[in-house]
Amino acid sequence: MLVTHLPPYAPFSAWTSAALTSDLRKIRKLFDAERKNRRRNERPTAHYWNRYSPKLDRHVDGFTDLGRDYWVLIESDSTISWFTEQPSRVWLQIRRRLNSEPFNMAVERCGVIECHRYVDDEKPSSAVLDSIEAEQQFCELQGFLYVPFRRFDIERQRQWIENWKRMLRYLYAPYHRLEQRVFGYVSTVGELTLGELERLLKDVGHTEACAAIYGLLHRGVLVAPDLAHQPLSSRITVGIANDN
Repeated sequence: MLVTHLPPYAPFSAWTSAALTSDLRKIRKLFDAERKNRRRNERPTAHYWNRYSPKLDRHVDGFTDLGRDYWVLIESDSTISWFTEQPSRVWLQIRRRLNSEPFNMAVERCGVIECHRYVDDEKPSSAVLDSIEAEQQFCELQGFLYVPFRRFDIERQRQWIENWKRMLRYLYAPYHRLEQRVFGYVSTVGELTLGELERLLKDVGHTEACAAIYGLLHRGVLVAPDLAHQPLSSRITVGIANDN
């Protein structure tokens, strides 16, 4: 069970060049190569979703509720600088059979490309295990990190996901004009609750205040660990990230 040489018509055929794998911008382009040609009617649209991504400054789309929840986890992770929600396909040879499957996510974290694969069963079938092994080999050859995940990995972060679903709707751009003001308030005191910050920003209104505060949390400039286990409320405490 080996990774094959990629067919000349596949976007990943260009990856036979070792020089390409050292250029993250070119890798991003290869992963996202098919995105501009994708059509909404390629798949059933009963669960189709489309949301704005502040991280990418474009809309992202998907076809399952689970995929939307996973996107929220990726979008709200400040250590991730880039992702694509529907990567280009990779051609693999699995037990003399040529198989083409896209990863669920391609992610760049701290200068490393990660290929994320959803595994549906707690006890995967032999066919699924074969695919996982082939994908792991592909990632090792390319210098990527292979990250399988299950529904449990998403559900155990349910409170974080639900909070960020409410917060992301306020973010319509990568930055907000009031962020420097918010950062100044928090850095002066050390910690403030969301309620205290909103009172300090009462002259600009709720929506503007939320956009500035949540934007800083989104990029990891501010942190609010309580979002992982408490519902979003005015009592959530916000502080400065350790690296700021």
